[in-house]
Amino acid sequence: MNSLKRTCASLALVLLLAVSVAGGVAQAHVSKQNNGISAELHIPPGDSPKAGEPTRIRISFEDKKGSFRLQDCDCKINLEQSGKVLQTSILEPATKGATLDSFSTITFPRVGVYDIVVTGSSKNGAFPSFKLDYQVRVASGA
Repeated sequence: MNSLKRTCASLALVLLLAVSVAGGVAQAHVSKQNNGISAELHIPPGDSPKAGEPTRIRISFEDKKGSFRLQDCDCKINLEQSGKVLQTSILEPATKGATLDSFSTITFPRVGVYDIVVTGSSKNGAFPSFKLDYQVRVASGA
């Protein structure tokens, strides 16, 4: 009987993991790439944003050619749900003089799954335009 319980528990865990992966909802610290620009999304604390609470989102860019600089980018971040833009803001340097690390503050209105869409175009033609899309699951607030 214990063997049957362990087998059922193992199957339940595998099923839970499969559903999580198949659902397509990515958590933070996922790197995306488009047109040679890649970026990693960070959502502190613990990559678990809460509904109704301002959340400071960090985007860390990487450009293998070395032509990307945040100061030269018309970079925007959209919060979207079901194809509808809910909020738009610009990305700011994470610290004074930062060229690859940026942040923006977003408030997720409700529990659910959202798209964070980061777009950018070069102000001086140094790098190609890009679009990066991250899916985030938002939990209930405090």
